[in-house]
Order: sequence, then structure tokens, then C-alpha cells
Amino acid sequence: GAAAGGEAARLLESAGRRYDRGDFAGAVADYRRSLALRPGAPGYVGLARALYDANQSAEALGALDAARRADPGYPPTYLLLGEIRQAGGEAGPARTAYRRFLALQPAGTEAAAVREILAKQLP
Repeated sequence: GAAAGGEAARLLESAGRRYDRGDFAGAVADYRRSLALRPGAPGYVGLARALYDANQSAEALGALDAARRADPGYPPTYLLLGEIRQAGGEAGPARTAYRRFLALQPAGTEAAAVREILAKQLP
């Protein structure tokens, strides 16, 4: 109910603060607690970013799969997926993820950065 939603939101904020401090393990724990109360794409993407930055790429990709299932139209999912695939040397999957991001969010600074990546790094 509303109480669970409020606690989930509080945990998401706490996870973001922990992530910003570089406490990836603490962020992962808070994201997981938040998602247990209220699953959603923003929480899964946050979890994926914290896992990836904690050098847990496979788990990060699993969290992004969950984000896609929760909301296939959430642009940050595809932005992070592109970053992870590109960093892993997987040009094709990176291109696909970045193009999906641009289809969902064609304007803004992130979109401009993605266009530059596609033009210069993943032609």
C-alpha cells in the first residue's frame, strides 16, 4: 500500500545517496530492499548501475533485463545497456541499445552524447 510505496521511495533516495558516495554495496542493498517493496524500472536501472560499478557485470545485465520487463519504454535502461555492452567490446549489442534509447528519448544532452558515440566510436 501507501506505506510500502513511501518506504520504497525512501530506500531509492538512500540508494542514490550511497551510490553518489561510492558505497556501491550499500546502494545495491537499498535498491534490492526498495525493489522488494515496489518493483520498477528506475530501481532496477539504479541497481544495475551500482552492480556494474561494483564489477558485477553479469548481475547488472540481469537487473537491466528486469527493468525491460517492468517498463520496456524506460530510456535509461537502454542507455546503461549500451554503456555496458560498449565497455565489454560488444559493438553490435551496444549500437542496438543506443538506437533504442534514441528512439525513446531523441532530445537532450544524453541523446546528443549517444549520437556522438554512434558516429565516432560505433560507426
